[in-house]
Amino acid sequence: IEQLVSYSASADEADAQEQEQEQEQEPEPAREAEVVGSLVDVAGALGRMGGSPEVLAEVTEIFLDGYAEQFEELKAAVEAADMATSAKVAHRLKGELGTLGATEAFEAGQEIVTLARADDVDGAQRAFVRFTHEMDRVEPELVALSRGAIPES
Repeated sequence: IEQLVSYSASADEADAQEQEQEQEQEPEPAREAEVVGSLVDVAGALGRMGGSPEVLAEVTEIFLDGYAEQFEELKAAVEAADMATSAKVAHRLKGELGTLGATEAFEAGQEIVTLARADDVDGAQRAFVRFTHEMDRVEPELVALSRGAIPES
């Protein structure tokens, strides 16, 4: 961004250019807070956390810490056509996602549960693809929430 004020002394111009370069190199403020809320029902999640942003951040962090392991367990079960384990793990994940307000990921998880309980292997595998897609979309918001980026109401 060009500075609107012109400086008469060359030292002042050099200082101004140096400040501009520093501003350009500084990381922009986290945009995570701007993103949160498009895929996460933050108000609902806060309500389930007693209105505490700190508790929501902590619970979200706990979820994220265990998510990769649970995801791999679900993936292995779906690929092995183990519908009992698929339903069990998907049920656990969708419950946690529901608590966090990740509605679309919750619904995708519920679809796996329903299809796995019906012993519909092909359906559960398709639902897992959708679940993976929804988690890829919502995970950045969950990471932002875990860091305390909660939008103001």
